[in-house]
Amino acid sequence: PNNSGSTFVAWRVLTEPAYISKAQWEQMKKVLFTNRDEECKYTSVNHKESVARPIQPGRARLLHKCTVSDYVSDREKQEIREKTGNPNWCC
Repeated sequence: PNNSGSTFVAWRVLTEPAYISKAQWEQMKKVLFTNRDEECKYTSVNHKESVARPIQPGRARLLHKCTVSDYVSDREKQEIREKTGNPNWCC
């Protein structure tokens, strides 16, 4: 919850699989399952390398339908940053 007592959730649902390399998969697992906060506490609740949880009520949340073309690779981001001269350009 934030200061107003409400919870911010942004859903991004892909309409088709987004393929990743084994190295990217390992990096995601590390971030999802071994990340710790300043007090050395795990930041994710997980069970057997899964972050699945029961379906939650919609509560009028926005749902963004995304396709693979909505995402840019790190290499493409770097090329765009160099072309635009904007080192902070993202997505």
